[in-house]
Amino acid sequence: MTDVEITLTLPAEMAEKARDAGLLDSSHFLNYLETELRRKAALADLKAMVDTLRTEPVLMTEEEIDAELALAKAERIAKTESKQDARKWLRATIISHTARKPRPRKVDATRVEAKQKKS
Repeated sequence: MTDVEITLTLPAEMAEKARDAGLLDSSHFLNYLETELRRKAALADLKAMVDTLRTEPVLMTEEEIDAELALAKAERIAKTESKQDARKWLRATIISHTARKPRPRKVDATRVEAKQKKS
């Protein structure tokens, strides 16, 4: 590790509260910096995706988009919770998406012709 000295200028009341809460420890500040770096990287990725979406047409069906979103959420859950919870969530999501979709009806050509003749 590298030692870096940082000087903060804070109002006295805030400095006291932060010190009492343990927020001025180097370990807490390290966690804060890691979180901020992840957040900034995620924001850069999001901006890149937005730029891509603006320049390229979306060639995915609604079902494919739903599946991608479900997979991304399952991956996010897997990072914070157990993989078993993520798998359960993904299965439930896939089942709910497939249950909601109307199934295409088979059309009997002879019935259609008969209805058209009656009309």
